Amino acid sequence: MLARYVDYIYSEGGNFATIARKIGYVRWFLNNTKAVTQRGLRQLMQDNAVMLEGDGKNISGSAAIRDFLSFLNRGDNMSPERETVQGLRRLADISEENRGKVNSFAAWLDAEHDYSPSSVRTYIIAVTQFYTHALEFTNENCKRFIKTIEENGASPKTMNLKISALEKYGEYCGQPLKLKRPKIQKTLDIDNVPTEKEYRKLCEYLKGKNRLHYLWVRILATTGARVSEFVQFRWSDILSGEVTLRGKGNKWRRFFFQKEVIEECRQYLEGRPADGPVATNRYGDIISTRGIASLMRDWAAGCGVDKRKIHPHAFRHFFAKMYIKTNRDVVQLADLLGHGSIDTTRIYLQRSYDEQKRDYNRAVTW
Repeated sequence: MLARYVDYIYSEGGNFATIARKIGYVRWFLNNTKAVTQRGLRQLMQDNAVMLEGDGKNISGSAAIRDFLSFLNRGDNMSPERETVQGLRRLADISEENRGKVNSFAAWLDAEHDYSPSSVRTYIIAVTQFYTHALEFTNENCKRFIKTIEENGASPKTMNLKISALEKYGEYCGQPLKLKRPKIQKTLDIDNVPTEKEYRKLCEYLKGKNRLHYLWVRILATTGARVSEFVQFRWSDILSGEVTLRGKGNKWRRFFFQKEVIEECRQYLEGRPADGPVATNRYGDIISTRGIASLMRDWAAGCGVDKRKIHPHAFRHFFAKMYIKTNRDVVQLADLLGHGSIDTTRIYLQRSYDEQKRDYNRAVTW
């Protein structure tokens, strides 16, 4: 508690002699009180009134301790664990020393981690922003920084990104953090998932236009693979019927391939090499997520399906929706999708607007 208070009063600024005097009074209070509350202070003042009231020239002991209790935001019946976190004030500018630390952190990220440029940029911006609010990197200051951006209207998603960046910086500094993440309600817009009829329509369109792209859709829709996993598939994996790959979160995940899809791939590969990656661009390189998204927009326009329903992640949602339609085993679906928690998978039990309206009209007959 004392360490957190010291971080707080130093970040607030002020005369060093006054700060030292406050720390001394608070240390004495913590060593002698029976309760870290206003009641505990009153009990101590009965025997130490002269010492705590001071000489009138400097801050009194009682005032310093009341400031400390106010910082902890405790009443007589509140436990020590219920203190509230106060935000930080923005500094005039980041110090040269801390700017150097941020630059060293950036170099460490490039050297030690295979992050995308956007991820590195997100981390650097977050740590730089932290140092515009605090001089020292401590667990308490990190809590107060997160509180500050929350008070400034940051969304839970943004706060979690900042926390991830600070945790990575703590790893770099050798100072592990313990920060509480805000919960994000997992939602899925089921209306932006293709219906079975729209899926069939797209397949028929691609089957006559581009056999390879048709197979891509079939593979995505029958495996529930993320695009980052899909681009790792090789033709030999599909012909063998299954493959185990490293997926999101550095977790290993097994994929099964539908018998009809295996046979369609076998027919497509007649006269072609039966190995190599499945998802390649016209130059033979692995296609990017952006490249797939661009193609899908063209497919949607070509077959007359709403483009909002044809995107790289749409067929993962479609797979989950179709699977849960024929097999209500959410635990098994969570395993197939590579979810760490079935709470994430439960969102696929939702119904679209049209389905809700249809079911409502069927059920409400009174």
